[in-house]
Amino acid sequence: AYQTTFRATYMPSILGPGPPPPTNAFLTKLNAEGSALQFSTYIGYQQESATAIVLDPEGNAYLAGGGILYRMSADGAALLSSTFLPGFLNALALDKNGDLYVAGGGNQALPYNSYPTTAGAFQPAPPSVSSLPGDLGMYYGSGDAFVTKLDGGLRNILLSTLLGGEAPDVAQALAIAPDGDIVVGGYTDSISFP
Repeated sequence: AYQTTFRATYMPSILGPGPPPPTNAFLTKLNAEGSALQFSTYIGYQQESATAIVLDPEGNAYLAGGGILYRMSADGAALLSSTFLPGFLNALALDKNGDLYVAGGGNQALPYNSYPTTAGAFQPAPPSVSSLPGDLGMYYGSGDAFVTKLDGGLRNILLSTLLGGEAPDVAQALAIAPDGDIVVGGYTDSISFP
């Protein structure tokens, strides 16, 4: 396996609540009957997770969790590539060309307008909206949903757009239609959602 030991250090606090306990992501493969383990590996260090997975035709696994994307070999023995996107990655899909699509939600703790978008995107920046009744003016486009397309090696962002309004928006599901259109589902708190 790529990583056979749990990697983390836990530093309890003596002055009140400490940091959350450490976590590692994992990738496990069972046989078709679910009766035998093919392989299992930890991935990452300290605060890693895997919340979405998709397999390419060769069986290599793409995993997403937190803000990190991983591409693992089909036998679980090697990390082929990884990259970081500033947000919470919730859904993955591969197109017929082997390009990876990622959908998720922005992190409100990030600086305003910090998610990478590409030229010609549907929504290249958070919307410029005035405060609406009930939002108390506190969000103003932070925490938008996003869809990002990367090459299969996770080296280049090919397209990237935000999708949101004046309050938090999160993409939780993603599919590529037969004609190549991108279909996204999730939730929004935005009255001005497009």
